[in-house]
Amino acid sequence: MRKRRKNKKQRTRLFSLFLLGFVTVISYMGPLLNPEVFTFSVFILLLYPAMLFVNLMVFSFFIFKGAYLKALLPFVLIVAGWPIHSKIIPFSSPNLAASEGDIKVVSFNAFYGRNLDKEEVDESLLPKLLNESQAPDIFVLQEHTPSVHRWVERYFNYGQPIKSGEYRTAIYSKHPVSDWGFIPFGNLDNNCLWADIRLPNGKTIRIYNIHLQTNGITNLSAEIMQEKVEFTESYFRRVLGILRHYRRASAKRVQQLNQLLEHIGSSPYPVIVAGDINDVPISYVYRKLSIGRSDSFLQRGRGLGTTYAGAIPFLRIDVIKPDQHFRVLSHKVIQGDFSDHYPIVAVLRLN
Repeated sequence: MRKRRKNKKQRTRLFSLFLLGFVTVISYMGPLLNPEVFTFSVFILLLYPAMLFVNLMVFSFFIFKGAYLKALLPFVLIVAGWPIHSKIIPFSSPNLAASEGDIKVVSFNAFYGRNLDKEEVDESLLPKLLNESQAPDIFVLQEHTPSVHRWVERYFNYGQPIKSGEYRTAIYSKHPVSDWGFIPFGNLDNNCLWADIRLPNGKTIRIYNIHLQTNGITNLSAEIMQEKVEFTESYFRRVLGILRHYRRASAKRVQQLNQLLEHIGSSPYPVIVAGDINDVPISYVYRKLSIGRSDSFLQRGRGLGTTYAGAIPFLRIDVIKPDQHFRVLSHKVIQGDFSDHYPIVAVLRLN
């Protein structure tokens, strides 16, 4: 009887370890799953942080107990997820000093200019954007409106932006623009604008300002987070509603990204993609966008690099991604209450 109990206990432990490994491996598949095809991919994205936490706890528990051999499995599982972990917390090099001819790029979702009349903008945002009195060479904005243009006009000397009608993306440049165009995604907010910019050294680069499909879950998420958690049918229904919103938006972002990548493929110039992708670094969209392109945050950033200032914490959904023709010299996030996004600044050197 005692031997039977012991065997049953061992089988339970083995099954628990197998389940831990299996679910952890599944949680690492999020960046590989196209949400257009795999409708459950949004659940995989949610599974990743949960399984990382569980593995860290199991590993710590076994180490504390002195069961070092048992700690080996969660350790291996954690290490196996390094390609994903490294997209969240960078192990980057220190910033390098810029020199004449380097390109300062800023991307900013301006939230329709709702917060730009605050005193903090003058005290916090502008000094960092105008570091050493140097305005950005290229300033791309999402959710751009006439009030945002008036704000830019008040503090910067760009002249008129590159902009397509009432669509809410805009590109400002200190340097001449030889050509530009527009990729519509079907609504005023979410679209892509591009411009070919002639640099003082005579070379031309192409900048893409992107604003991929909005998730439309901010208000719903804020309501749930402010309420007391009660595991009722109504609560779970609302959570599932948020996940359905996110899944549909993810599928649309894939379609929009495919349009963008097809256009980039025809560019005769080095390319920088900048803007609000509305997706996280462990997503399918981010992985596809990263092929052939670096991430200024992963190259030179620090910490979590959070760019979203809204109700959902710790999101990095704004990016500056140059192709292999550029070297990233520096990256920073300017935090403050001037939008529901933080501006990101990168200095790049054309090789």
